[in-house]
Amino acid sequence: MNFKKLLFAALLFAAAFGSATAQNDTMRTIFHRDSVRYLGFYFAPEFQYGQSYSEFAAFSGGSAMLIFNKKFAIGLAGQHLVTNNFSPADVSPLQVRAGFGGLKMERTFRPNSAVHFGISLLAGGGMARVDSISNDNDFDFGGHGHGQNGRRFGGNTYFVAQPGLNLEANLIRHAKFFASANYRFASKTSGTDALVSADALTGFSVGAGLKIGIFDWRVQKLKWKKHGKSKN
Repeated sequence: MNFKKLLFAALLFAAAFGSATAQNDTMRTIFHRDSVRYLGFYFAPEFQYGQSYSEFAAFSGGSAMLIFNKKFAIGLAGQHLVTNNFSPADVSPLQVRAGFGGLKMERTFRPNSAVHFGISLLAGGGMARVDSISNDNDFDFGGHGHGQNGRRFGGNTYFVAQPGLNLEANLIRHAKFFASANYRFASKTSGTDALVSADALTGFSVGAGLKIGIFDWRVQKLKWKKHGKSKN
């Protein structure tokens, strides 16, 4: 894992987010009494095609997000590898099993436009392991079983950060189509399996999916009464 690349990507995301929201020298906060005018939420099944061990494989998953003012969203997201018997050259004839997930944030620009774009960042954890190619019934998620070739199942865990660029289209009021381009950074946090390297989770991916939910529920502005004598 190249920490300089991870730090550089995080700084780029922070700079892009900050430049998009800062308008003057006055300090602005995300939430205050008049700031939240729209709330929303959505569920988004998503398919990704990305790198694992420098080879491409299919991932499937999704996200559940809460939206503020149609522009900023925060929630949970995750993906797992779904290519059957995925066996990269570095581990063949064994197969890779992997997944990752965590906290996700999105910033959308011009969300009322029919087609618009945004940026996202997922930060959390992941797991990868190399197993014998066998039936699903032979796979022990607890890490204590053996496959048909007698390999003991093990695995490593990782810290994962995935920044991305999103292109989005409003299909109808409660549904949006999106496509994404992402790069996933992974750093091992535990595990001793030498066959499971950082490349099991690190790499480029493209994705597509649907956002289904309520995006523009209007919140009535809070009215604060001043205490004192009323004028007659």
